[in-house]
Amino acid sequence: MKRIKALVRPPVWLLSAYIRASVSGCAMPPGRLVNLRKMEFSDRRYLYNRGKSTGKIFKALQNQRLIICLMELDSGRRLLAEQGENLRSDSIAVTRLFPKGLLRNLEGVDHQHYRKALVKALERSQYPLDEECAPIIGHWLQKHAASFRETASTPEELTTTLSKISTALLVQMYFGGRLGTQELDRLMTLFHRLGPNGLVWSIDKNQQKAFEDIRDFLIEQLGHSTPGEDLSAGSCVVKNMFDVGTLDDVAIGNLIYMVEMGRYDLHSLFRWLLKYASENSGIMQQIAREDFSVTKQNKSLALAFVQETLRMDQSERLIRVVEKDFVFDEYFFPRHAYVRICLWEAHKSGEYFPDAFTFNPQHFVDTDHGITRFAPFGLDHHRCPMANPVVQMGVHFVRSLSQHFRVEPTTQTKANRGPFHWQPGAHFSVGLFERESSA
Repeated sequence: MKRIKALVRPPVWLLSAYIRASVSGCAMPPGRLVNLRKMEFSDRRYLYNRGKSTGKIFKALQNQRLIICLMELDSGRRLLAEQGENLRSDSIAVTRLFPKGLLRNLEGVDHQHYRKALVKALERSQYPLDEECAPIIGHWLQKHAASFRETASTPEELTTTLSKISTALLVQMYFGGRLGTQELDRLMTLFHRLGPNGLVWSIDKNQQKAFEDIRDFLIEQLGHSTPGEDLSAGSCVVKNMFDVGTLDDVAIGNLIYMVEMGRYDLHSLFRWLLKYASENSGIMQQIAREDFSVTKQNKSLALAFVQETLRMDQSERLIRVVEKDFVFDEYFFPRHAYVRICLWEAHKSGEYFPDAFTFNPQHFVDTDHGITRFAPFGLDHHRCPMANPVVQMGVHFVRSLSQHFRVEPTTQTKANRGPFHWQPGAHFSVGLFERESSA
């Protein structure tokens, strides 16, 4: 009976897609037109199991729109390479705030220009370093532990702390505000106004005013310096772009929204790291004993801990929208359809990750899986330029936890789907207790 209820009536526009597929001589991908959102939210492994039974490419419906799922990284990479010009990213519409929109949506010369400028600015900032990340992470973790010595915080209180850490890390990296300065405090307040309860998808007058205030504050700060002259707050992405003349309305708008979108993703990653830290005290003790000054990257247990967390939970999917009918792997992809490259499911390959649904950082110790097996930050030229900094921020977070805190599970919660990502659970929190030796 449940299976029957999961089926939905095909919308009228889909009949046209079937006709065009017939004319092309190719079939639509296989699969029943189930309500994917409903099925996935009730069973996180639904897509994984369906891929096993249906095949590496299949279709369903999501929000009354056709969605075509690709279960393998190789298929996703070939799709983006062969049909990239017929696909676009589905993201927040920000052109009312600044010209051209988000970097991930740009193509051709525009994408090459702004991505190159951003990558160079990131390289020049030489971030994140221990002396940059550790003070911010330690400051707010210690404040949190001091405020909840006897019992765990509420989920909302924990989220507030993690949001402060992620916002401060990204603000410092992009805009130069250091811990304890008025610049950092001001920017954190402004970003809280831009998204007080997480990422705001539909831009309204409140977001527009907050964006304009952030932009004006940054321009004012840059107005007190000259190209090549270090700001008092130190090297940062916006200053590096200003130095070489690549900072314009498009660039500064993208920098603001990279922080705005990134701080939500980063604090979500921190929540998963806390979950696994609370469940794996033995591994955390091993990380605390690592000599961080000599540990090679591919042998670092802290790095492997972050990579395994990304594989298990944080990396979920890539979404593209079909702009023009095309054929891929002998299947017809109609315009307006969603395409979902299933990263979470692909990262559960038993061929590369034995016992793939069990958290085990040893999957990455002494092993470089490369982008053919592990792609948490994208598969094509739109791969997130923040990939390495985000991983390193996660490493610093795990190291700080291992050295200075005892993390204890307080509730048994089942992963649930939040507004944009899966999360450890609606009522997830941990006990965070400062070690006596760190006092």
